[in-house]
Amino acid sequence: MEWRLSFPSMGNFSLHSLKNRVAAVLLLSTIIPLVLSGGISYFSITSILENKIQNGVHSNLKQVQISLVNTLANLNHVSQQLAFNGTVGRDLSKYLEMDDLLLKDRLGKEIQNNVNLINFTNPDLGRMFYYFADTQSYVFPEPMLSDQFVPESNPKLLQQGELTYYGPHQTAMSRFIDRMVLSATRKVDVPGYDNLYIYIETSFQLTQNVLQADNTSMNVGHLLVNENNQVTYSENAQLFPVGSRYEPARNREGIYETQGSLLFEEPHAQGWKLVAVIPKESYNSEKNLWIRQFALFTCVSILIALVCFWTIWRTIRKPLARFNKEIKQVHDSNFHSPLKMTKIIEFDFLLRKFQQMRQQIWELLQEIKEKEKRKTEMEVEKLLFQINPHFIHNTLDTIRWLARSQGMKEIDNLISALNRVLYYNMGKGGPSTIREEIAALKDYVELQRIRYDFAFTVNVHANEDVLNLPIPRFILQPLVENSLYHGLKDEGRIEVRIEAVEGRYASIQVQDNGAGMKEEEMKRLLENHTRERRKVGMGIGLYYVNRMIRAQYGDTASFDISSESGKGTTMAIRIPLDEERSMEES
Repeated sequence: MEWRLSFPSMGNFSLHSLKNRVAAVLLLSTIIPLVLSGGISYFSITSILENKIQNGVHSNLKQVQISLVNTLANLNHVSQQLAFNGTVGRDLSKYLEMDDLLLKDRLGKEIQNNVNLINFTNPDLGRMFYYFADTQSYVFPEPMLSDQFVPESNPKLLQQGELTYYGPHQTAMSRFIDRMVLSATRKVDVPGYDNLYIYIETSFQLTQNVLQADNTSMNVGHLLVNENNQVTYSENAQLFPVGSRYEPARNREGIYETQGSLLFEEPHAQGWKLVAVIPKESYNSEKNLWIRQFALFTCVSILIALVCFWTIWRTIRKPLARFNKEIKQVHDSNFHSPLKMTKIIEFDFLLRKFQQMRQQIWELLQEIKEKEKRKTEMEVEKLLFQINPHFIHNTLDTIRWLARSQGMKEIDNLISALNRVLYYNMGKGGPSTIREEIAALKDYVELQRIRYDFAFTVNVHANEDVLNLPIPRFILQPLVENSLYHGLKDEGRIEVRIEAVEGRYASIQVQDNGAGMKEEEMKRLLENHTRERRKVGMGIGLYYVNRMIRAQYGDTASFDISSESGKGTTMAIRIPLDEERSMEES
């Protein structure tokens, strides 16, 4: 037999097919866990990666910020040493006012030696010199300086009083030297020279090394933005050229976005800030890699589920074909064909059960054939069952008419009452009402006066508004019979009261003045249906009454018996009017 892996098209897909159900269950059992785990993993991985990247970027920016703060603080400290009235400041004032060239030269060398000493004690510093801002001339000759030295043309980073920080920018030394530096200018406090400034450079190499350490995995670019939101340093000159305005749009908390890049800021209290620029592709590279791997894993899982479906379907298709063949054998009335097993425990168990069922069907068919032979006898028996009740009534009617023709009025009344009681208690005439039940009770009492050798009275009190309510047949007779049977003697009295209570219930109460009953006897009357109880109420008595109202009304009805020795017994039934009315309407 050749097997092919085929799947139903969506046009004829139906879950009424076992094959489609197996495919749907396997695919759903594969896809749903993948979707749930994938969704949870996606948000978890996204959160982890974003926190990792953001923490790493901000950590690097903080290191760069610390390096810059230390560099700027060093520039500030050195500029204070050279700009205010200290040793160098007083010598510089004398140098500018001195006319003797020899002494001026000697004093100038001493000033330069002091400047060199300060430079030596601060190895990170570069060139330091005094100049006049209005003429761009130097106090001391500076042969290594560029011819186009204009400090104000450099990008301004920060202004603090008379101290101005610039950069990063190219060094002010010869144009043949390519080196990035940070610089600062401060006005020198020398009387009579308002345009005298000190210029100090410091290397930017250490900060650059820290910046480049963050540029290894995600192609990170860095910006240095001054207090006026102007870019003073840029590693991404295409998006953020030096001197341009820095005004990105906020994307989410702590992150800005512009032209396909994400920006992470690390501001400083002085007003300037460091910015890391990361392309979205680089930022999402790890997340996209995870998505591709998970998509591949999903495809492989679905493929495995399809292979499993094909294997399972191949496993169950052959036993199903075997079942189909066996069912056809039964359809063709072949009940004795040999049973072939599938070598699968569960299916073989079902096949053996099917074989048992097939044998039982065969036996039932044989039994039906035997029963067909007795059909005529059963029809005759059925006819006899139908004739017997009519025979009893017809016989009683014959006796009644015979008694009437002979003038036996008492016998005539007795037979008439007995006939009515039998007709009523056998269920003739359809549903019963309280009015009919009371009428049957009166006939029943007439019969019992002849049976018992003592005088008793039965009084029935019923409101007119309850007479037409439906009631289960044969309820009042067992209650009255119980009063007659348990201790009622001469001058005995039975009071039957039927009334509506609160417009919701019908109350039926039967009270006698007999000898009463013990609690054990009352419980036995309600729960047991023994041969002794058949002496009461045509063989069923209070047991029948209790079961009848429980079956028809459930917990909404109640049947209570209270009795006191020597004072009599009271039986009370409460039936809901709503259910009674609904029964009447139906």
